[in-house]
Amino acid sequence: MAFAVGPYFWFIPDQADMTIEVASENTRQLSPYKPDEWIGKDADFWANNIHPDDRYY
Repeated sequence: MAFAVGPYFWFIPDQADMTIEVASENTRQLSPYKPDEWIGKDADFWANNIHPDDRYY
């Protein structure tokens, strides 16, 4: 079973080179980027755009 609380989006990276192949249509709910702007970015694209005060890792 899967569920989410609050807004969310997802992306799928290419496992060979870890670039994003697919991003959900609702990426703009939590980021300023449209889905096509995610394509080809590295898998750390989202983490690199989180303000340092909001990072827990």
